[in-house]
Amino acid sequence: MSFTLIKNIFLLLIGGLITFIFNYLISKLQRREPKIEWKKLPDISITSQSLTGLSWLIESTGKSSSKNVKIRFTLPENSTFQSFEIETSEPALEYNIIEQQDSQKRIIEIPTFPQGITICISTLISKLLERKVQLSIVGEEVIGKEKHGISPEEIDKIHKNFRWLNVGFYSFIVVICIIFITSLVLFFNDFMQLKQIQHISDIHERQKKYDDAIEIYKVYQENSILHKISPIVDVDYNIARIYAIKKDFKRSLLHLKEAIDRDEAFIKVIESEKIFDSIILTPEYQKFIKKIKKK
Repeated sequence: MSFTLIKNIFLLLIGGLITFIFNYLISKLQRREPKIEWKKLPDISITSQSLTGLSWLIESTGKSSSKNVKIRFTLPENSTFQSFEIETSEPALEYNIIEQQDSQKRIIEIPTFPQGITICISTLISKLLERKVQLSIVGEEVIGKEKHGISPEEIDKIHKNFRWLNVGFYSFIVVICIIFITSLVLFFNDFMQLKQIQHISDIHERQKKYDDAIEIYKVYQENSILHKISPIVDVDYNIARIYAIKKDFKRSLLHLKEAIDRDEAFIKVIESEKIFDSIILTPEYQKFIKKIKKK
């Protein structure tokens, strides 16, 4: 791992820690002040009477009570309140509703809005074409925010995305299974082919047709998938052994290096084979082994 990468990771962690501490301190300061949260519930349409039903849940979520809270609702032009009802989680909560003359505004005044109290406001509005009602909440040191619920359209969208996610996931599993099975078949076929080549090569060796034995291994080496992805049976080791029988120690050493590079376990196998004794004692082989062991 380079020093630059370590430095970047360290700076990223420091930056994340500073951001966390800053946000934590800000949240602590905010918790000391009264907070009010509200959530708009799904609309209800009564098309035959041109009415729209809107509802809100308003809750005092701070650690202390909010004082002198005013909740203001303002309708767009040509819309009017047909009904305006309030239910509170605490029946003793004091509030006052102020109706404006144009029937487009309602103001709820709450002298003390205790922590943990919830207000449900239900309205019926005529000719609400834009479906937009302005809601503002003001009070002494009030920190407010709107909770956004999930609409039916958003729920349908989530279901569709989830369905596509399922399709994608199972398609991925199917593709992985096909690749695995195909690889397994190719691996097995390649392995059986290697066994046949080893058998044929042994016949060539007994007949002292060493070049033919080497050639058949090299052809397999060029076309084999098993040789390229698995060091279990290395063709270079077999070729090196045949070159050692031929007393061609230079080429034998070249293939031994390839076999060891692929799997260091071949070191013990090579050192246990008497046929490689002449190669093991060479300075070039000893230098290569020292280099491998240093890694």
